[in-house]
Amino acid sequence: MSLTLLIYLISLFESLKNVTASIIIGSGVFTLIIIVIWCMSNDGYSEKLHDHVNNLVKRLIKKWWVISLLLIINIFTPSKTTMYLMLGAKYLSDSNIPSQVSEILNLELKDILDDLKKSDEKTKRTR
Repeated sequence: MSLTLLIYLISLFESLKNVTASIIIGSGVFTLIIIVIWCMSNDGYSEKLHDHVNNLVKRLIKKWWVISLLLIINIFTPSKTTMYLMLGAKYLSDSNIPSQVSEILNLELKDILDDLKKSDEKTKRTR
């Protein structure tokens, strides 16, 4: 798979995560409104409205699996940052850069240790 296609797929997954989150939040607000209307219409005076709201609540309860599916999709879709980090880690592990960095750090460390030894020897001579 090419890098541009992977970046495009990351963008699509981020959009999917945003859409599912919006639907979940919207359905939560809608459910709260329905609960408030159900409680307000349960006074004995507006039986017709209460029956309509009762039917709506029953239909919503039958569709609980849709919200559950959206919630599972939203939870298991990684964030954009995580996907970019995984992509970078994959390309970094495929390259020889880590071994080169390790080699450079070892060389730099040896040079620093040699310089410290030389400066330590100079300070001992001057005492």
